[in-house]
Amino acid sequence: IRDIRSKQKDFGDSLNKIAAQTPSGVTLSNVTFNGTLNLKITGVAQNNDQLATLIYGLRSDPTFQGVNLASISLEEGLINFTIDCQLSGGQKV
Repeated sequence: IRDIRSKQKDFGDSLNKIAAQTPSGVTLSNVTFNGTLNLKITGVAQNNDQLATLIYGLRSDPTFQGVNLASISLEEGLINFTIDCQLSGGQKV
């Protein structure tokens, strides 16, 4: 059991790292782990600079790989977005 636990990704640690990269003015509405390395982050940003800061922060953190802006739309002056990425390493969440 210790061996299995040592190989698992810490869900809480990953969420803390996402939160640390999220600037004020960005609200995350959903963070989805699919049980493997894939991660989907959806939310709303007040402006492009805030969204760019989030993406840059995730790309600069070695925990995350393949950070990609999957979708973006403008609604009532707010930017709705979805970011897809993978957790680094071969560990499951």
